[in-house]
Amino acid sequence: MKKNQFSQLSLMEILKLIKTLKNSIQKYLRVMLVHETTLNDDCKSTKKYISSEIVATPETKDMPIYSYAMKGDIFSLPNIFTTNLYQVIYYARYNSLFTWKRELIVDSVMGHIRLDKYSLRALYFKRPEKISGVSSVFRSVFSANNYYHTLIDHLPRLYLIDQPDYKEIEEIKLLVPDKLTNIEQYFLDKILPENVKIKVVEIDKLYMIENLIFPSFLSHKNSGYLPSNYLNYFWSKVLPKRPRNKINRIYISRKLSDKSSQRCVLNEDELIEKLQHYGFKKYSLEDMSVDEQIELFYDAICVIAPHGAGLTNIIFSEKINVIEMFPASGILPHFYYLSKSLEHSYRYWCGKAGDKDANFKADIKEVLEILGSLVSE
Repeated sequence: MKKNQFSQLSLMEILKLIKTLKNSIQKYLRVMLVHETTLNDDCKSTKKYISSEIVATPETKDMPIYSYAMKGDIFSLPNIFTTNLYQVIYYARYNSLFTWKRELIVDSVMGHIRLDKYSLRALYFKRPEKISGVSSVFRSVFSANNYYHTLIDHLPRLYLIDQPDYKEIEEIKLLVPDKLTNIEQYFLDKILPENVKIKVVEIDKLYMIENLIFPSFLSHKNSGYLPSNYLNYFWSKVLPKRPRNKINRIYISRKLSDKSSQRCVLNEDELIEKLQHYGFKKYSLEDMSVDEQIELFYDAICVIAPHGAGLTNIIFSEKINVIEMFPASGILPHFYYLSKSLEHSYRYWCGKAGDKDANFKADIKEVLEILGSLVSE
């Protein structure tokens, strides 16, 4: 910027420019000063409770998946393990772990690492508060605690500490920043091991953990594929204790309520009118309790829905047909991979919107053709 141009700026514009420059410098320093490390796979305390699981996924080559890395002839689970970490720092706000040297343990991060997000002031100038005894974690870094992430990313990690090796420990503190969500509370009441106790910690504090049992993630980012060992464990804890009555044909509605609404089907009434001829009913899951959702999907035979967290409920179903609708020409494969692990039959329909989160009109004829192809199989 030339000198005469700078002199013509208003005070507000100058302050805005200074703020932008300050933020850029801080972001650069975060990236430069926050270093990374990984856990040693040969650590003596490392335990593996789930063997590698490989599934054929040749159809992904022809699927318009946004991430090319998610395509391939086969899909395999991540490295699943537990290990004991001593004198590690827990950064409560971001549910991430650091060594005493302030090195980010990348294994505690689900997906892409955003080093520029960490507060240097908190990381380097706050004195960690000590937590004695044995602790563990289950949430993931920068991940929303919504229905999908809770059931697919977070809760499965608890399976790894509900193993015979850890039963003899008198108490394991499960660290939770701020408070539990209603969804977390519901499922923790059903699956939390007896010797694991919730310890609510302050979100803006650092904690020095004396002994931390680190449970790895059981799934990849953007993939809902879960190992069969875990699924059997989870089902034994949460599913109804009765035979299935597979009669429910479910259409999941996303409410078009305000400007922040995403992936709502604009011609939903017309679509529902056609689907009713096939026995489908519309459900707004946000108006239902978790118990009601589990019961509904436990008896499902087919589910149609725009991409969204509500589709996570197919985890309660048995070998059903799933049709997922996307606004744009690409797909996010979360529920394709979840369907793979559940042995569901999965199909998708893509629209032509420019934004993958846009509200959209479904091509009803094409959706019904996809439904017809599933019914005829």
